[in-house]
Amino acid sequence: MPIANRSVGDSFRIHFVWRIPNGHYVHGLFEAKVLDIDTEADRYLVSIPNLLAKREEDEDGTALLEDNHTAKYWEMVHQLIGRKAHVAFEADDGRPLYLRLPTLTLEHKFFTRYSDSDDQSEFDDEWD
Repeated sequence: MPIANRSVGDSFRIHFVWRIPNGHYVHGLFEAKVLDIDTEADRYLVSIPNLLAKREEDEDGTALLEDNHTAKYWEMVHQLIGRKAHVAFEADDGRPLYLRLPTLTLEHKFFTRYSDSDDQSEFDDEWD
């Protein structure tokens, strides 16, 4: 049974990875601050206040120089700063969490479920 190793107010590093359409992998190492603990679902509610490190690698795992990064997707990574998400207790161990691309493009509500009403209005306009 998973256990919470962190308390409300604690911070830890969380490592998200996405595979983008050109076959590259985009890695973002973020600070995650625990806002709440859901013991029934074995997960934390965290805010993402900072991007601590980033890396893009090709399909063979070779790191690319920043000049060769895919700018469009890095803009999306930076848009995650200030967002909130529920993550499993195991996310606090530093291992990479491989997420589906729609979580990065915000087509999936993983990072938008807890958006402020001001942020949400940006997405509501798409449905008008």
